[in-house]
Amino acid sequence: MDIRELRYFIAVAELRSFTKAGNQLRIAQPALSRQVRKLEDELGVQLLQRLGRGIDLTDAGRQLLKKAYIVLDQIEDIKFSALAIGNRVSGLVTLGVTPAAGEVLVPPVLIKLSDTYPDIRIDVVEGFSGFLYERLLNHDLSIAILHNPVPHRDLKIAPLLIEDMYLIGPPQTRRGLVPPAQLDDISGVPLILPNQPHSLRVLVESQMAKHGLNVNVIRQVDGLVVLRSMLRAALGYSILTYGSIHRDVEAGILAVRKLDQPPINWRLCMVSHRNSNRQDAIDPVCKIIQSEVDLLIDKGVWRGNTHITH
Repeated sequence: MDIRELRYFIAVAELRSFTKAGNQLRIAQPALSRQVRKLEDELGVQLLQRLGRGIDLTDAGRQLLKKAYIVLDQIEDIKFSALAIGNRVSGLVTLGVTPAAGEVLVPPVLIKLSDTYPDIRIDVVEGFSGFLYERLLNHDLSIAILHNPVPHRDLKIAPLLIEDMYLIGPPQTRRGLVPPAQLDDISGVPLILPNQPHSLRVLVESQMAKHGLNVNVIRQVDGLVVLRSMLRAALGYSILTYGSIHRDVEAGILAVRKLDQPPINWRLCMVSHRNSNRQDAIDPVCKIIQSEVDLLIDKGVWRGNTHITH
Protein backbone atom coordinates (compact mmCIF):
# COMPACT_ATOMS: atom_id res chain seq x y z
CA MET A 1 0.00 0.00 0.00
CA ASP A 2 1.26 3.48 -0.83
CA ILE A 3 0.05 7.06 -0.58
CA ARG A 4 -0.96 7.18 -4.23
CA GLU A 5 -3.30 4.21 -3.79
CA LEU A 6 -4.90 5.90 -0.76
CA ARG A 7 -5.41 9.14 -2.69
CA TYR A 8 -6.99 7.24 -5.58
CA PHE A 9 -9.29 5.37 -3.21
CA ILE A 10 -10.34 8.59 -1.44
CA ALA A 11 -11.19 10.26 -4.74
CA VAL A 12 -13.37 7.34 -5.86
CA ALA A 13 -15.01 7.07 -2.41
CA GLU A 14 -15.85 10.78 -2.25
CA LEU A 15 -17.11 11.10 -5.81
CA ARG A 16 -18.84 7.67 -5.88
CA SER A 17 -17.67 7.28 -9.47
CA PHE A 18 -14.58 5.93 -11.20
CA THR A 19 -15.24 8.19 -14.17
CA LYS A 20 -15.49 11.38 -12.12
CA ALA A 21 -12.49 10.40 -9.99
CA GLY A 22 -10.45 9.60 -13.10
CA ASN A 23 -11.26 13.01 -14.58
CA GLN A 24 -10.33 14.74 -11.35
CA LEU A 25 -7.07 12.79 -10.95
CA ARG A 26 -6.32 12.92 -14.68
CA ILE A 27 -5.90 9.18 -14.89
CA ALA A 28 -7.64 6.73 -17.22
CA GLN A 29 -10.54 4.89 -15.65
CA PRO A 30 -9.13 1.36 -16.30
CA ALA A 31 -5.85 2.31 -14.62
CA LEU A 32 -7.73 3.78 -11.65
CA SER A 33 -9.85 0.64 -11.32
CA ARG A 34 -6.69 -1.50 -11.31
CA GLN A 35 -5.14 0.59 -8.53
CA VAL A 36 -8.24 0.29 -6.33
CA ARG A 37 -8.52 -3.44 -7.05
CA LYS A 38 -4.84 -3.81 -6.14
CA LEU A 39 -5.52 -2.08 -2.83
CA GLU A 40 -8.44 -4.45 -2.15
CA ASP A 41 -6.21 -7.44 -2.93
CA GLU A 42 -3.50 -6.16 -0.59
CA LEU A 43 -5.96 -5.69 2.26
CA GLY A 44 -7.95 -8.84 1.51
CA VAL A 45 -11.31 -7.06 1.74
CA GLN A 46 -13.84 -5.54 -0.62
CA LEU A 47 -13.83 -1.76 -0.28
CA LEU A 48 -16.35 -0.76 -2.91
CA GLN A 49 -19.64 -2.15 -4.14
CA ARG A 50 -19.99 -1.66 -7.88
CA LEU A 51 -23.58 -0.66 -8.57
CA GLY A 52 -25.36 -0.07 -11.87
CA ARG A 53 -24.72 3.66 -12.18
CA GLY A 54 -22.14 4.20 -9.49
CA ILE A 55 -20.50 2.73 -6.44
CA ASP A 56 -21.00 2.58 -2.69
CA LEU A 57 -18.64 1.89 0.19
CA THR A 58 -18.65 -1.36 2.10
CA ASP A 59 -18.21 -1.29 5.89
CA ALA A 60 -14.50 -1.98 5.35
CA GLY A 61 -14.37 0.84 2.81
CA ARG A 62 -15.91 3.32 5.24
CA GLN A 63 -13.40 2.36 7.92
CA LEU A 64 -10.49 2.69 5.51
CA LEU A 65 -11.72 6.11 4.36
CA LYS A 66 -11.63 7.42 7.94
CA LYS A 67 -8.13 6.01 8.47
CA ALA A 68 -6.93 7.32 5.10
CA TYR A 69 -7.93 10.86 6.03
CA ILE A 70 -5.93 10.57 9.25
CA VAL A 71 -2.87 9.20 7.43
CA LEU A 72 -2.91 11.99 4.85
CA ASP A 73 -3.36 14.60 7.58
CA GLN A 74 -0.29 13.18 9.34
CA ILE A 75 1.69 13.34 6.10
CA GLU A 76 0.68 16.98 5.72
CA ASP A 77 1.95 17.59 9.27
CA ILE A 78 5.31 16.10 8.29
CA LYS A 79 5.45 18.35 5.24
CA PHE A 80 4.64 21.42 7.33
CA SER A 81 7.33 20.54 9.87
CA ALA A 82 9.97 19.88 7.20
CA LEU A 83 9.18 23.14 5.46
CA ALA A 84 9.34 25.04 8.72
CA ILE A 85 12.80 23.63 9.49
CA GLY A 86 14.17 24.13 5.99
CA ASN A 87 12.68 27.55 5.36
CA ARG A 88 12.07 29.96 8.23
CA VAL A 89 8.99 31.66 6.82
CA SER A 90 8.06 34.80 8.70
CA GLY A 91 5.58 37.64 8.48
CA LEU A 92 2.28 39.01 9.76
CA VAL A 93 -0.99 37.41 8.61
CA THR A 94 -4.29 38.97 9.65
CA LEU A 95 -7.07 36.38 9.83
CA GLY A 96 -10.73 37.35 9.87
CA VAL A 97 -13.26 34.82 11.19
CA THR A 98 -16.96 34.74 11.93
CA PRO A 99 -17.81 34.12 15.63
CA ALA A 100 -18.91 30.49 15.26
CA ALA A 101 -16.06 29.49 12.93
CA GLY A 102 -13.50 31.32 15.03
CA GLU A 103 -14.51 29.59 18.24
CA VAL A 104 -13.77 26.10 16.93
CA LEU A 105 -11.12 26.83 14.28
CA VAL A 106 -8.76 29.50 15.63
CA PRO A 107 -7.28 27.61 18.63
CA PRO A 108 -6.14 24.49 16.70
CA VAL A 109 -4.87 26.63 13.79
CA LEU A 110 -2.74 28.76 16.15
CA ILE A 111 -1.38 25.66 17.90
CA LYS A 112 -0.43 24.02 14.59
CA LEU A 113 1.06 27.26 13.32
CA SER A 114 3.21 27.81 16.40
CA ASP A 115 4.61 24.27 16.02
CA THR A 116 5.37 24.48 12.31
CA TYR A 117 5.86 28.17 11.49
CA PRO A 118 6.87 29.87 14.74
CA ASP A 119 8.01 33.02 12.92
CA ILE A 120 4.60 33.69 11.37
CA ARG A 121 2.53 36.04 13.52
CA ILE A 122 -1.26 35.82 13.37
CA ASP A 123 -3.60 38.65 14.31
CA VAL A 124 -7.26 37.57 14.55
CA VAL A 125 -10.26 39.77 13.77
CA GLU A 126 -13.77 38.55 14.63
CA GLY A 127 -16.81 39.80 12.77
CA PHE A 128 -19.78 38.93 10.61
CA SER A 129 -19.27 37.91 7.00
CA GLY A 130 -20.22 41.26 5.45
CA PHE A 131 -17.84 43.13 7.74
CA LEU A 132 -14.98 40.72 7.04
CA TYR A 133 -15.57 40.87 3.28
CA GLU A 134 -15.27 44.67 3.28
CA ARG A 135 -12.13 44.53 5.45
CA LEU A 136 -10.63 42.03 3.02
CA LEU A 137 -11.36 44.24 0.00
CA ASN A 138 -9.76 47.16 1.84
CA HIS A 139 -6.63 45.04 2.43
CA ASP A 140 -7.12 45.15 6.19
CA LEU A 141 -7.18 41.33 6.25
CA SER A 142 -4.92 38.72 4.66
CA ILE A 143 -7.43 35.83 4.91
CA ALA A 144 -11.10 35.67 5.84
CA ILE A 145 -13.25 32.66 6.79
CA LEU A 146 -16.81 33.67 5.92
CA HIS A 147 -20.11 32.56 4.47
CA ASN A 148 -21.41 32.99 0.93
CA PRO A 149 -18.79 35.49 -0.35
CA VAL A 150 -19.55 37.40 -3.54
CA PRO A 151 -17.04 36.57 -6.33
CA HIS A 152 -14.51 39.34 -7.00
CA ARG A 153 -11.73 39.49 -9.57
CA ASP A 154 -9.11 40.33 -6.91
CA LEU A 155 -10.06 37.52 -4.50
CA LYS A 156 -9.42 33.79 -4.35
CA ILE A 157 -12.40 31.88 -2.93
CA ALA A 158 -11.70 28.36 -1.68
CA PRO A 159 -14.88 26.52 -0.54
CA LEU A 160 -14.30 24.69 2.73
CA LEU A 161 -17.66 23.01 3.20
CA ILE A 162 -21.40 23.34 2.72
CA GLU A 163 -22.77 23.55 6.27
CA ASP A 164 -26.11 22.08 7.20
CA MET A 165 -28.43 24.39 9.15
CA TYR A 166 -30.25 23.26 12.28
CA LEU A 167 -33.23 24.42 14.28
CA ILE A 168 -31.93 25.06 17.81
CA GLY A 169 -33.79 25.17 21.12
CA PRO A 170 -33.70 23.86 24.69
CA PRO A 171 -34.43 20.14 25.10
CA GLN A 172 -37.50 20.98 27.22
CA THR A 173 -39.44 24.23 27.16
CA ARG A 174 -42.97 25.38 27.86
CA ARG A 175 -43.64 24.59 24.21
CA GLY A 176 -42.24 21.06 24.56
CA LEU A 177 -39.40 19.49 22.62
CA VAL A 178 -37.69 21.22 19.70
CA PRO A 179 -40.35 20.99 16.97
CA PRO A 180 -40.00 19.12 13.67
CA ALA A 181 -37.56 20.81 11.34
CA GLN A 182 -39.37 20.67 8.02
CA LEU A 183 -39.65 24.19 6.65
CA ASP A 184 -43.44 24.23 6.48
CA ASP A 185 -43.56 23.13 10.15
CA ILE A 186 -41.36 25.93 11.49
CA SER A 187 -42.95 28.94 9.79
CA GLY A 188 -44.80 29.68 13.04
CA VAL A 189 -41.95 28.86 15.40
CA PRO A 190 -40.78 31.94 17.40
CA LEU A 191 -37.27 32.61 16.12
CA ILE A 192 -34.37 34.68 17.42
CA LEU A 193 -32.26 35.82 14.46
CA PRO A 194 -29.72 38.52 13.64
CA ASN A 195 -30.79 41.85 12.18
CA GLN A 196 -30.79 42.51 8.45
CA PRO A 197 -28.53 42.48 6.46
CA HIS A 198 -26.73 39.69 8.38
CA SER A 199 -26.06 36.84 5.93
CA LEU A 200 -27.80 34.27 8.17
CA ARG A 201 -30.98 36.36 8.29
CA VAL A 202 -30.87 36.86 4.52
CA LEU A 203 -30.33 33.13 3.97
CA VAL A 204 -33.22 32.02 6.21
CA GLU A 205 -35.72 34.56 4.89
CA SER A 206 -34.83 33.94 1.25
CA GLN A 207 -35.13 30.17 1.58
CA MET A 208 -38.44 30.40 3.42
CA ALA A 209 -39.79 32.89 0.88
CA LYS A 210 -38.97 30.49 -1.98
CA HIS A 211 -41.54 28.13 -0.51
CA GLY A 212 -44.10 30.80 0.29
CA LEU A 213 -43.43 30.63 4.03
CA ASN A 214 -43.19 33.43 6.58
CA VAL A 215 -40.45 33.83 9.19
CA ASN A 216 -41.73 34.52 12.71
CA VAL A 217 -38.87 36.60 14.16
CA ILE A 218 -39.73 37.58 17.74
CA ARG A 219 -36.32 38.92 18.77
CA GLN A 220 -33.24 40.20 16.94
CA VAL A 221 -29.70 39.91 18.25
CA ASP A 222 -26.40 40.12 16.37
CA GLY A 223 -24.09 38.57 18.97
CA LEU A 224 -23.62 34.78 19.05
CA VAL A 225 -22.81 34.73 22.78
CA VAL A 226 -26.01 36.61 23.66
CA LEU A 227 -28.04 34.52 21.21
CA ARG A 228 -26.89 31.28 22.81
CA SER A 229 -27.74 32.62 26.28
CA MET A 230 -31.26 33.47 25.08
CA LEU A 231 -31.69 29.95 23.68
CA ARG A 232 -30.56 28.44 26.99
CA ALA A 233 -33.14 30.60 28.76
CA ALA A 234 -35.90 29.20 26.49
CA LEU A 235 -36.72 32.61 25.05
CA GLY A 236 -37.21 31.19 21.56
CA TYR A 237 -35.56 29.13 18.87
CA SER A 238 -32.91 29.92 16.27
CA ILE A 239 -31.42 28.54 13.07
CA LEU A 240 -27.67 27.99 13.23
CA THR A 241 -24.91 25.62 12.16
CA TYR A 242 -24.07 22.67 14.38
CA GLY A 243 -20.57 24.02 15.02
CA SER A 244 -22.09 27.14 16.59
CA ILE A 245 -23.62 25.20 19.48
CA HIS A 246 -21.97 21.76 19.48
CA ARG A 247 -20.69 22.07 23.08
CA ASP A 248 -24.16 22.94 24.41
CA VAL A 249 -25.67 20.02 22.47
CA GLU A 250 -23.05 17.58 23.79
CA ALA A 251 -23.74 18.86 27.32
CA GLY A 252 -27.50 18.38 26.88
CA ILE A 253 -28.20 22.11 27.31
CA LEU A 254 -29.59 22.62 23.81
CA ALA A 255 -31.28 20.33 21.29
CA VAL A 256 -31.07 20.38 17.50
CA ARG A 257 -33.11 19.24 14.53
CA LYS A 258 -31.53 19.30 11.09
CA LEU A 259 -33.54 21.36 8.62
CA ASP A 260 -34.75 19.19 5.76
CA GLN A 261 -37.49 18.80 3.17
CA PRO A 262 -35.94 20.99 1.87
CA PRO A 263 -32.63 21.61 3.66
CA ILE A 264 -31.04 25.02 4.21
CA ASN A 265 -27.30 25.11 3.57
CA TRP A 266 -24.59 27.70 4.14
CA ARG A 267 -21.33 27.80 2.15
CA LEU A 268 -18.25 28.39 4.31
CA CYS A 269 -15.23 29.66 2.35
CA MET A 270 -11.66 30.75 2.83
CA VAL A 271 -11.03 33.99 0.94
CA SER A 272 -7.72 35.71 0.26
CA HIS A 273 -6.16 38.10 -2.25
CA ARG A 274 -4.90 36.75 -5.55
CA ASN A 275 -1.69 38.74 -5.22
CA SER A 276 -0.17 39.79 -1.94
CA ASN A 277 3.29 40.83 -0.83
CA ARG A 278 2.84 38.46 2.14
CA GLN A 279 2.11 35.38 0.02
CA ASP A 280 4.99 33.35 1.50
CA ALA A 281 3.36 33.61 4.91
CA ILE A 282 -0.26 33.45 3.73
CA ASP A 283 0.03 30.18 1.75
CA PRO A 284 1.11 27.97 4.69
CA VAL A 285 -1.58 29.49 6.91
CA CYS A 286 -4.21 28.62 4.27
CA LYS A 287 -2.94 25.03 4.12
CA ILE A 288 -3.12 24.68 7.89
CA ILE A 289 -6.65 26.10 7.96
CA GLN A 290 -7.77 23.55 5.36
CA SER A 291 -6.18 20.65 7.24
CA GLU A 292 -7.80 21.71 10.53
CA VAL A 293 -11.21 22.08 8.87
CA ASP A 294 -10.83 18.49 7.62
CA LEU A 295 -10.11 17.30 11.16
CA LEU A 296 -13.12 19.17 12.57
CA ILE A 297 -15.33 17.54 9.94
CA ASP A 298 -13.91 14.09 10.78
CA LYS A 299 -14.66 14.73 14.48
CA GLY A 300 -18.24 15.74 13.69
CA VAL A 301 -17.84 19.27 15.09
CA TRP A 302 -18.66 20.70 11.66
CA ARG A 303 -21.41 18.92 9.77
CA GLY A 304 -21.97 19.23 6.06
CA ASN A 305 -20.52 18.28 2.71
CA THR A 306 -16.85 19.04 2.29
CA HIS A 307 -15.53 20.65 -0.90
CA ILE A 308 -11.96 19.69 -0.08
CA THR A 309 -10.30 17.01 -2.23
CA HIS A 310 -7.61 15.01 -0.45
